[in-house]
Amino acid sequence: MTAQIPEKLTNNMREVSFDDYALFAIGINDPKGLTKYQGYPLKHTPDSAKYSDCTACWRGFVANYELTPAGEIQLVKFEYPLSPVPSEPDEVHEILKGDFWLELRKGFYGDKLFVPFKNGKIITDSTEWVEVCMKTADPAPKPVNNRALFGICIVIALLVSYYFLQL
Repeated sequence: MTAQIPEKLTNNMREVSFDDYALFAIGINDPKGLTKYQGYPLKHTPDSAKYSDCTACWRGFVANYELTPAGEIQLVKFEYPLSPVPSEPDEVHEILKGDFWLELRKGFYGDKLFVPFKNGKIITDSTEWVEVCMKTADPAPKPVNNRALFGICIVIALLVSYYFLQL
C-alpha cells in the first residue's frame, strides 16, 4: 500500500505532547483488544464531489482536527489538498463525544501511539497510552513530498482526460 497523507492535528493543550507523531485515525476499539478496527462514527462527512483520485490519499480528503485546551477533540474541517480543481475546505466544528482512541504514527509505516479519550476528554496520564513499535524494512522512511505528489496526480488526471477526449 502507498504511504498515506496523515490527518492534521493542532495541539492546543499544553499538558500533553505528541512529539513527532502524526494523526492517522480515530477509532472506538481498545487497541489492546483483539477486535476488528472500527472508526469513530463522525456526524459529518466530507463532500465526495471534491475528492481526489490519488493513491497517496485514498480517502480523498484530509480531516483537520484540534485538541482544545479543555482536552476535547474537535473536527474543524475537511480539506481537499489533491483535488483536481481548487476546492474550499468544508467547515465542520464537530466535538467528538464518548470513548475513543487517537491512532498516531511516526510516518505511515512507523511506530504507533494510541491515546485514549474517556467521555470525550483526553486521558493525560501517558502511562495509559499504548505504544506499538513497528518493524519496517526501511527504518528511516523518507518524508512524502506533497507538492510533488500533487503534481504527479495532476499530470495523471490530465493524461486520463486527454485519453478519454480522444475516444
